[in-house]
Amino acid sequence: MHSAPASPPRWFAPETLRETARALFAAAGAPPVEAAEVARLLVHANLCGHDSHGVVRIPQYLRNMRRGRLVPGARTTVLRDHGAALRLSGNWGFGQTATAEALARGSERARTHHAVAVGVSELNHNGRLADYLSPALEAGQIVLLFAASSGFNALVAPFGGAERRLNTNPLAAGFPSERGAPVVFDIATSASSQGRMRVLADSGQPAPPGVLIDAEGRPSTNPRDLYRGGAILPFGGAQGYKGYLLNLLVEVLGGILTDGGFMGHPKRDAGGQALLAILLDVAAFRPLPAFRAEMDALIAYLQATRPLPGQRVLAPGEASAAREAERLRTGIALPAPTIAELQAELDHYAIPTDLAAQGQDVPLG
Repeated sequence: MHSAPASPPRWFAPETLRETARALFAAAGAPPVEAAEVARLLVHANLCGHDSHGVVRIPQYLRNMRRGRLVPGARTTVLRDHGAALRLSGNWGFGQTATAEALARGSERARTHHAVAVGVSELNHNGRLADYLSPALEAGQIVLLFAASSGFNALVAPFGGAERRLNTNPLAAGFPSERGAPVVFDIATSASSQGRMRVLADSGQPAPPGVLIDAEGRPSTNPRDLYRGGAILPFGGAQGYKGYLLNLLVEVLGGILTDGGFMGHPKRDAGGQALLAILLDVAAFRPLPAFRAEMDALIAYLQATRPLPGQRVLAPGEASAAREAERLRTGIALPAPTIAELQAELDHYAIPTDLAAQGQDVPLG
């Protein structure tokens, strides 16, 4: 059986959700600038259509703050420094803060060393990876990100397996270009993110076929089966070994290489992420304008492909940019369970806000 149909969603202006998130993080002890930036990044994930990495994460972050597993205001520190190879610790602060600092340090060093790798461990969930790429892209650098889970919270079955052994292990990449929208992608190596299953469950919607197995290893389309001992499959369907191998790549680069923990050997008892960022200065290889021009020519060539019926070939990042433009007009829809959880946190911190009353039952525009 699938989840019962949920109550209709309510639609919220992005600034309403940003202020709600900011107020909650500040009330829980986050410094004002950090509270505002984490709120901005979470809401931006919603705007880009990645609801699994948006405000649905706020209660998780607040619970971790109350348990001492997320340390607001934590400073990122250097563990090893070899110039072009740098390892940092986020000291269990907000993942958004440590990830942004790792990319900023890496981008600065890439101007001198041309090819740089930055590992960062002991950080919490950091949201949508693509949101950290723009400054380096503007500096003319290619960026690759590999994010592992510090060895906790197995959710994904290895190819051919009937139980959880891996996490969703996303990777992201961005390339300098002259296009209006950044040429970026950010994908889980599993058939779905965990957050997407949460959003589907809260919305009373089924999971697509070929994404989940239940606790007995049987195919399922009920997203709640994930929370009853089931597992997400690697992406690739019958060729899921490809997703499995990419998942393993992220586990090694993001987890083992950074000393951030790996599946079966967690860095701590619960929570956390670790990642590796690789930055390549295009100008060290060839003139940057020529690279950008050829990047755009490649995308134009791909988009000139004769499309399948009702479809077209998109550039990396184009779909997210289109969703952001649409949601800036319509607002962001939240299912009733998410609104209720956020309201419970507002009540916990005695913030006098009736969140549901700030939304409406139809799109904003």
